[in-house]
Amino acid sequence: MSTAGEREAWTATAAPLREVPRFHDEINGTGSDVVHYRGEPGPGVLHYAGPSLIQLEALDDRLAYWVTVTEGRAGEHTFKWPGRGYYQVRSAGAWSLSAT
Repeated sequence: MSTAGEREAWTATAAPLREVPRFHDEINGTGSDVVHYRGEPGPGVLHYAGPSLIQLEALDDRLAYWVTVTEGRAGEHTFKWPGRGYYQVRSAGAWSLSAT
C-alpha cells in the first residue's frame, strides 16, 4: 500500500460473520461492504452518491457471488430483494439500502 509516495505495512484479517452489519429496513455505508439483510423478498431502493459505478450482489451460503441484484451510477435505483441473506456492496462512495 502506498501513501504519499511512501510504503506502509498493512494487514488484513477475516471478520467473523457476527460482525457483519445486519438490518431489516435500512442501512447506510460508504465504500464496499458486506451486509446481512434480514427482511423479506420484495421491493428495495438503493441510493448512491457516486462517484463511480455501484453494484449490489447477492451472495450464496458460502458467501460467494450468486447474482447481481442491481448496479448503476449516482442516483436512486429500484430493485427486488431476493430474500434474506448476505449481500456485497461494491462502491467507492456513500450509499443507502432500504426495503420499501
